[in-house]
Amino acid sequence: MLKIIIDRILEAKKLKQEKIVLKTRSRPSPLRRLVGISLKMQEIYDTIDRMRTDAPNVLIEGKANG
Repeated sequence: MLKIIIDRILEAKKLKQEKIVLKTRSRPSPLRRLVGISLKMQEIYDTIDRMRTDAPNVLIEGKANG
């Protein structure tokens, strides 16, 4: 029973990552050159997209988790 639950969790995580990859690949943006498909990177890409027209020069700094 525990193995079934773990398998379902892992499959859900895999599907979530695949969804992020597909969303990233379909994005018509110069951000395609950036590396990273995690949820955090997706949030950063969205922030960059929102800020691009208002503040074209933005420096994003932060600690790399990995």
